[in-house]
Amino acid sequence: MFHTIDYTNLSPRDFEVYCLSLVKRAFCKFDSINIDYDVLLRGYQIDICCTHHVHEMEFKTIIECKRYKTPIKRDTVLALHSKVQELGAHKGMLISSSRFQSGAIEFAKEHGIALVQVIDGRLNYHTKNKKFTDDSNPKQLVNLPGNIEPLGVLIGYVSPTITSYHALYEVDPIRNFLSN
Repeated sequence: MFHTIDYTNLSPRDFEVYCLSLVKRAFCKFDSINIDYDVLLRGYQIDICCTHHVHEMEFKTIIECKRYKTPIKRDTVLALHSKVQELGAHKGMLISSSRFQSGAIEFAKEHGIALVQVIDGRLNYHTKNKKFTDDSNPKQLVNLPGNIEPLGVLIGYVSPTITSYHALYEVDPIRNFLSN
């Protein structure tokens, strides 16, 4: 059951703590994730920092929480994007109590920033990942000789922010085929 919260009565810090609880609830199904609140990274204050490990690789998502009464502007998303780049994070997410202006949404789509609006205790995504053109078919990125097709997924990985899917294909069957 979700409870409606009057965000206008929450302080910005209380809104951050509320968002933290929503993020923890959304990401609880991931085993190897650390979720930290009010983190200082290289001089930047980050509201929420999610770090997870896959095959000894670290992936970092930084989350900014904004309790605004007016729609979020492009400049706010641009500031988050700059932090993502400066800190070497893999993903940026902006959670807001208000709507997003069209310029903010377009910028977020172009730069892979997730825009999330909290409505009735739920995280509602306006954008999740980078905007791709129709000709960015993953099959075109695999350059195998002849008419060899990938033989199946060995490992599938979805990031905690549900932004991308990476498939690693079985190598031995392809290597065996090529050696014959």
